[in-house]
Amino acid sequence: MSAPPAKIDVEPVTNTAVPNNVTESTPQAAEEQSELVEVDFISLVSGDGYEFLVPRCCILSPVIRRQLQLNRTETTVTLDAIRAPILHLVVQYWQYRRLYGLNPNRPPFEIPDEYALEVQAAAAALKT
Repeated sequence: MSAPPAKIDVEPVTNTAVPNNVTESTPQAAEEQSELVEVDFISLVSGDGYEFLVPRCCILSPVIRRQLQLNRTETTVTLDAIRAPILHLVVQYWQYRRLYGLNPNRPPFEIPDEYALEVQAAAAALKT
């Protein structure tokens, strides 16, 4: 039996993906307009069951983006081969890239040595 995953520090999500452009109060109007609003967050589920809510704009993986394009109603992607601490680092890297881009003056992105090989394998699988 394997040890439980390391504690992961994840900031709580304070913004929810609620359609803000619904103006009429009828259920039909709300349903029609909510279909036009793109979901702001995607749920990524690690192989050990941890869920990460990630802003759609931070998803840098073409593999995940393609999967979401094939099934536009799906907002959850399960990544069975990636453990929670590794997925957490991948999500942090996406946010880092979104913030700094390829700026040559960006701070280094630190990856703990014990996770380096798994993060490299996950990045290769996700084409990140």
